[in-house]
Formats: sequence, C-alpha cells, structure tokens
Amino acid sequence: MPTATSFTALGRGNGFSFCPVSVDVSSKDFWITMSGRKKTDAGTPTAAEINESKAKAMKVWWNAYQVTAQTSNLLGGVTTTQSNPVFSLSSTAAGVPAEPKDRVCSTLGSNTFSARITASSGRLDIHAGLGLTALYNGSTSDINNLVGYSVFSGALTVGGGTDSPGLFDIKARSDVAEANITLGAFGDTPTVDSDDEQSIAYTNKSDCYFICRALAKSANKSSTIGTFSHSINATNCTVSCSFTANSGDPDDDFEASSSFSGFDFYTY
Repeated sequence: MPTATSFTALGRGNGFSFCPVSVDVSSKDFWITMSGRKKTDAGTPTAAEINESKAKAMKVWWNAYQVTAQTSNLLGGVTTTQSNPVFSLSSTAAGVPAEPKDRVCSTLGSNTFSARITASSGRLDIHAGLGLTALYNGSTSDINNLVGYSVFSGALTVGGGTDSPGLFDIKARSDVAEANITLGAFGDTPTVDSDDEQSIAYTNKSDCYFICRALAKSANKSSTIGTFSHSINATNCTVSCSFTANSGDPDDDFEASSSFSGFDFYTY
C-alpha cells in the first residue's frame, strides 16, 4: 500500500475536523455501525463497540487510498470494465491520489475528495463520497441512545440519501440489463419493479461493516427474443444480469456486473 506523509491537524476533539450528522435510526428496516452493531442485536452497545466504530470511520475517512471495486458491461459484442478508483481531490484530475494530509479542509458541507471512475458513456460508474453519521437508536437528544458511527448515509438507492452525507454506488448498465450496488449505514427496503430483483444484507469488507443492496434490473423480465438471467449476493457485494439472444449472434447479447471487495489504505 502507498505510504502517506505524516501530519498534525487541529480538529473538533472527535477525530475529525467537523461534527457528525446525528440520525435517529430506530424506525428503519436496517441499521449497522462500522463495528458491526446492528438493528437485530440484543441489548445495547458497549462503549468499546461505539469507540471501535468511530475508529473505523476515522480509518476510512483519513486513510482510504482506493476503492477495490469493479463494474463492467457487454454491449455490441464489446466488454468494457472499470475498477479501483482512488480518492482524489475535486480540484485535481481524477486518479490523482489525495493523501490524508490533503483532506484536512474537508467538511460534511464541503467534502473536497471522493473516489470516482466512469466510462462507456456513463453506463459504468463507481462513486464513493464519504461522510460521518452518528447513529442513534432513539432520540438524538439523548446520548445514551448513541449506538455508533459510519462514513455512509441511509440511502439504499442509487444517488445517496438526504438524511446525512456519505454515498457509495456502483452502476453497470447495458441496453437491456443493469447491475447496481449501494452501500449504506441505515435505511428501509426500497420498492422495486416486478421485472427487477434485489437483495439486502449486512456485509463486512476490510473489517468494516455496512448494509449492501444489490439490484439486478430486468432480472425477471420475460422476452420472446431471448432469455434474461442474473446472479445476486448482497453479503458478498456482487451482482450480475445478462440477456442472451435467441438469434445466436453475440452482438445481440448484453451483460452488466458490479462488485465491491473493500478498501486499500495508506500506511505511515
């Protein structure tokens, strides 16, 4: 892994240069902190679990070098693949790494760095924009309801949420098939069309816990000119969807796939 330049910065006394957005997640279908405390767990989290979730949020915010993810499609007989975007400053070209020291001026209202790569006329896209959410299992005015932290928000749909900043989307689209992955910290089960198939699961990647929603669009669609098929595993953060034409001509086939493996980190 790349070696970062050591630095010292003044913060808010919480490991960041800003305060988190506090969200009451008690009514959500799913929630999980980065230490793995989740909605279905009995009892209340220990102080050690809460501190562990903050430490993991700090590790990703400050030290994540790149996203280990891949998106690809088959279109017109040609397969295109994009993978592993690095976190870059918005003021520089994509692909130029933003070292931890370059992130000091980022805030929730003005995040100056993200990881993004796109291709195939926008049909392929990997986008990770980090935030900081304090999850409360009840009123956010009662510190005893705090269960932990995450760098992602509550959206389980493409595009991020409005409750707090922090989004992670992987999109792959061909003409008739689509394979998407969204990571979040909390959320409700999205409604999907009958032609589509989704799976939602808690996942552990790079020793950090998230909710993964995998969506295969057109997975269940019927057609007289070909066959749709799909593979979906939200726990592993993988999804694919394909269309095989009855014509036997490979140019008439379409595929889309997305996967997420974790993060690579800077060392010091």
